[in-house]
Amino acid sequence: MFHVNLTAGTCQVTKHDGFLKNMCRNNLHNNFLKCTQSEDYYSQTKYERGFTEFSKLCQNDPTYYQGCEKGFQSSQQNSHNAVCDTYICQVASTSRVTDSKRLSIYGKDCNGDLDCSNNDYDESGPQCVAEQITVDLRTGAKVPINQVCNDLCDISSCEDEAVCNGFLYGMYCKHKRNKKEIYIRPGWICDDWPDCLDGVDEEACNVPAVEGTTCKRDILRAKGRLEDPIFNTTRCGADAKDRPYCKDYSDQTNCTDPAKVELRCFIKGHMTTLSRLVVCSDKEGLCDDDLHNNCYSTSQTCSVHKHKLCDEVKDCADGSDENNFICSMKTKG
Repeated sequence: MFHVNLTAGTCQVTKHDGFLKNMCRNNLHNNFLKCTQSEDYYSQTKYERGFTEFSKLCQNDPTYYQGCEKGFQSSQQNSHNAVCDTYICQVASTSRVTDSKRLSIYGKDCNGDLDCSNNDYDESGPQCVAEQITVDLRTGAKVPINQVCNDLCDISSCEDEAVCNGFLYGMYCKHKRNKKEIYIRPGWICDDWPDCLDGVDEEACNVPAVEGTTCKRDILRAKGRLEDPIFNTTRCGADAKDRPYCKDYSDQTNCTDPAKVELRCFIKGHMTTLSRLVVCSDKEGLCDDDLHNNCYSTSQTCSVHKHKLCDEVKDCADGSDENNFICSMKTKG
């Protein structure tokens, strides 16, 4: 952790990553955060694989509010006391402080060893109970049942998000070398690198650019193609969280699976659906009126879209989206 000399007015409570945090800045123009319940300060680093590390563990933070950020929702199942879907781990015998997502990614959850020095949730948490029930995926991979279709790629291939509600995201084919069946996630289709024996993952990719049915990709091009088609199997896939098919996230519109739909709005003058992965994401260029970012902080620990306020469904662990003062002013019909 870096040391700073704080003076009055260097910290301000503001919305950061969807939650109210004490944001600070020193005379060297370093940005950092102040713990909610203590006089400690910390910096944080986000990694592409989806986890966050911190320079210091906040004390007197039993609900691990330090770990609340976009991508995590306020949880209604607080079996490990975390107000969001992650707790903070001080990795045993090290100075590393990380959120629990890293433990899951690197196989440290439920492995029989206590990996955290500040709690035992990596072995006693609800995820360990769920991990006792596994599901066999089509390629033979096994995953805990609670990791199937949870909008997170819990294994590197993202096959745990391949078939949800009867809809296929990505594709299956035989590997070009060993001829075994493999899963191709949406972000690997039309990427100019054939993975399938028959090259089917790179078929039908050369099409004229048409607004709404093709998009630009954020990938290294081998053949110079400007746009790729958006297939039904690449729309609203969960891997968009860390590997979006379209650079502008237009693949997260017009979802085939109604269970993926979070919002309807006008996009370039046409009414369409929007997946929950991009609602309250601060991404620009989706809804014409930016409706997808019209979100409301109902408490220090929860932020929801205005359409989820007072709908008689608890989206916040503390129920603040249903108990908020706005609900008391709602017109009764």
